[in-house]
Amino acid sequence: MRPRLCSALIAGKVSETAAKRVANALSGTIAGVKHGFSLLLFSRSEWLPLSLAILPVVGASFVVHRSVNNTVLLMVVPDEMRGRVTSILTMDNGVSPLATLLAATLAAAVRAPTALTALGLVVVILALLATVKMPHIRTLA
Repeated sequence: MRPRLCSALIAGKVSETAAKRVANALSGTIAGVKHGFSLLLFSRSEWLPLSLAILPVVGASFVVHRSVNNTVLLMVVPDEMRGRVTSILTMDNGVSPLATLLAATLAAAVRAPTALTALGLVVVILALLATVKMPHIRTLA
């Protein structure tokens, strides 16, 4: 339990620091692309020390991406709807095991590195697609 608590505290501090330095919502996209590319690097790494060095980047970029995106989303939503949007955002915690099941099924069908490569590519493509399709988001925050 203590390692999880320590990880949560560190992730919280990283996301807080990153949120204070956010110039605009584009940094969320940059963090999303960084998250996807770090997943790609991790999926292709076959050397344990390199893999262990990449994992903090994967986690930190994920936390920054989620924090910035949630902040931007809550900035856009009217005040009277903020509680409902927040409750939908927290439903994500209940859906995560389903996503993990799908990722594990993909990893069983094809090798795990291949599945992780595919998922990293999906993250990069979606982050870039969101930036291209919604250019007004860049001016928020």
